[in-house]
Amino acid sequence: MHFTKRRTGWVDGEISQQVGCVAERDRFTCAIGARIPTVMFRAAASLALALFSSCSAAPEIPRHLVLVTIDTLRQDRIGAYGHLGAKTPHLDALAARGMRFDDAISQAITTPPSHASILTGLAPTTHGLTQLRGQRLSDGNRTLAEILSDVGFETAAFVSAIPLRRDVGLDQGFSSYDDDGLQWKNRTRSASETNDRVKRWLEPAHSERIFLWVHYFEPHFPYAPPEPYRSEFRQRDDPQEIKPLNGFGGDVELPRHVAEAASRLYDGEVAVGDAALGDLLASLAAAGILDDAIVAVVADHGESLGERGYYFGHWDVFDETARVPMVMARPDGRFAGTLIQGPVATTDLLPTLLAWLDVPLPPGIEGIDLTPDIERGGGDPRRIIYTERSQFMGPTIRSVRDGRWLVVHRKNAEPQFYDRRTGNEASVPAAEGDLLLAALEGYEASASATRSVPRKVSEKVAEQLRALGYAEDRLEESPNGDE
Repeated sequence: MHFTKRRTGWVDGEISQQVGCVAERDRFTCAIGARIPTVMFRAAASLALALFSSCSAAPEIPRHLVLVTIDTLRQDRIGAYGHLGAKTPHLDALAARGMRFDDAISQAITTPPSHASILTGLAPTTHGLTQLRGQRLSDGNRTLAEILSDVGFETAAFVSAIPLRRDVGLDQGFSSYDDDGLQWKNRTRSASETNDRVKRWLEPAHSERIFLWVHYFEPHFPYAPPEPYRSEFRQRDDPQEIKPLNGFGGDVELPRHVAEAASRLYDGEVAVGDAALGDLLASLAAAGILDDAIVAVVADHGESLGERGYYFGHWDVFDETARVPMVMARPDGRFAGTLIQGPVATTDLLPTLLAWLDVPLPPGIEGIDLTPDIERGGGDPRRIIYTERSQFMGPTIRSVRDGRWLVVHRKNAEPQFYDRRTGNEASVPAAEGDLLLAALEGYEASASATRSVPRKVSEKVAEQLRALGYAEDRLEESPNGDE
């Protein structure tokens, strides 16, 4: 059975979901009737779920794919993930009619490498794009756009910030790649402007199957939401301006009122991005695309808002920067309202989406099809996920984690173990620690074999990167001063 799905006017409601199996560390045991904690969504979701649950067990193959990446979005600032102060009705509604992943981990904490992993299904140690600036994704990699283009999809991308300009190489496979106007003088554009460009692209009819990628830069620093969001999230005594604080970290603590003001403005930026998502989905519905499209929304990385003394940036590999929201919804309503527990990687998006589109998976992809995990409500908590943070022209921080433990390795230092439940350093059982260290060593060996050397950048470029919030990175001038 196929439903035509044009939904508007979601109202507040509550959804809970049955989970079929709960994974323990050494085995999977069925827990029929175990309930996911209730989350406040928007309400006609309840009716939608009832409709979705009656869909055929053999769903039709979706015609289109819409991928939305939201820069610097923390998982814990979204209503569907439990943030009571969030104003994210569109993401919440999407999660209600689809599925959300509780422990999705990004493979890189900077924008180009993370997006390269999303679009190739490969870790940075394999695809080789590891830096913020000065590298290009090699043509030897096959992107999701190339794979889909080869089987007849029309492909288009719209990006909102200069780190994803086409010279990074993520345009591979896109028949249209809109980065127009993104120069070092105009480093970003608003989500609403990006949406306007998408709408113009949608005006002529598109008869082929479509893969559309849209990237928003909100809520990246600086946190400056436009009205009415600024007034809504700002209090009377808040500072007029939150200045870049990239140099702070470790043993520095901001005054509480400043940190709280910035945190509220960050929520305002999140709300701006969510409103843009709603506008985009409405445009796709009007164009007749949404009714037969998979919609996937994921962040490239999170943001530090005071954890461990880091403010308003993403310079490390702990959960506040590596754990991201990941939401997917199918047009047939399959898996509606499902929460998937256990660690997954953003590299898993590509193989999962290809499976749902009935497109063969190329060899060598490192991500996995998550459909079996979705069907049982969770994956193996012992699965090990890799994440790195390249310190632009400096040493790379590498890490691996499973559902419980995190190992962080910095240059000229011994690996450090952390308990993900507390965020604190911890002693790890020997057997589990050995497995994590062996996985880390494998990624590090792979990195030494595949990593390309980034070229140096001019002081002009370094200055612009600092304006985007990357002053903590080690930026070197080139001898001739060229970009």
